[in-house]
Amino acid sequence: MFAQLLPRVTRLGRRLAQALERRLLAATKPGAPLLVAGALADLARGKPALIAENALLRQQLIVLNRQVARPRLTRRDRIVLVLLASRTRCCAGIGRASVSSGARAHGRPLGDRGSPPTRWP
Repeated sequence: MFAQLLPRVTRLGRRLAQALERRLLAATKPGAPLLVAGALADLARGKPALIAENALLRQQLIVLNRQVARPRLTRRDRIVLVLLASRTRCCAGIGRASVSSGARAHGRPLGDRGSPPTRWP
C-alpha cells in the first residue's frame, strides 16, 4: 500500500510545485502595457533626468555585481545612491529624513553627532 501511495504523493508534489512556479512567474512578470507606458513617459522626460536615472541604475548594478552573497553598502555607495536618487523623479524622496524619524520620535536624547549615545542614562 505504501509503495502505491508514494508515487502518487510525489506526482502531486511535483504538480503543486509546477503550479506554484507558474503562478510566481506570472505574478512577477512585468506587464507589457506598463513597459510601453514607461517608454512613453521617458520620451517626455529631459535628457538630464534620464542620465541621472541611468547613473542610479548603474550604481545599483555595481553594488549587486560584487562577488558576495549579500553585498554591503559602503558609506560612499549610500551617498552616491542618495545623490543620484534625488536627481530622478521616481526616487526623489530617498534620503530625506523626517522630523519624526529616528531617536527624536521616541524622546531619546541625541549624542554630539546626532546619533543616540552608546549608553542610556
